[in-house]
Amino acid sequence: MNVVICSAGKASRYKTPILTKGLIQLNGENILQRQIRLLKKNGLTDITVLVPPHFPTENYNVKFKVYDVPDDTEETWTLNQCLDVINETFVLLGDVVFTENTLKEILNAKFENVLFIVGERYVSRWKRENANEKLKPVEYKYDESYGVLTKNNGDKTIKKIISNMKVYSRRHGLSWIRNRYSLKQFYPNGFIMDLDKVEQLKKIKQALKEEYK
Repeated sequence: MNVVICSAGKASRYKTPILTKGLIQLNGENILQRQIRLLKKNGLTDITVLVPPHFPTENYNVKFKVYDVPDDTEETWTLNQCLDVINETFVLLGDVVFTENTLKEILNAKFENVLFIVGERYVSRWKRENANEKLKPVEYKYDESYGVLTKNNGDKTIKKIISNMKVYSRRHGLSWIRNRYSLKQFYPNGFIMDLDKVEQLKKIKQALKEEYK
């Protein structure tokens, strides 16, 4: 199994300016370095990372493909540009943080051809209970796709879906594919979360606190 890490997005929803969220630091290494370290430790050494122009590619010891991603598109746009590297592949989003135990869960999961890795995402919305109340932030939870594994010709299913897509907007990422085609899902018991906003960084660091003692 090879790995494709999607980290070519422009991090437009992240308030702090950064080239891509994979470069965000966590205890002395960035998210991409952490992902690559854990993947290699668990036997996945054939890794291709999709990155934006001007990404500093030194000292990673993996393959890179560079893409200037259009605004307001999702990872499906980038994957459509490199369908040739998807073949019994673990496609992983570049802003996802997980523990080694979670990765082991994912790699040991049983599936026939396509398996979506799903976790919880938390978002805040300003809301008022009634017309007399002030607006206040309310946190909502929903399921988000963080990656997908393919085997036994499952890559053909994913490649066909992506290549036939008409739009690749913010609403048409891996979660849209998962829901639209009712593909198999896997919810790891261990910690996994994507870093969508600055506020989530504190939650992630707290969750990894034991690991870095």
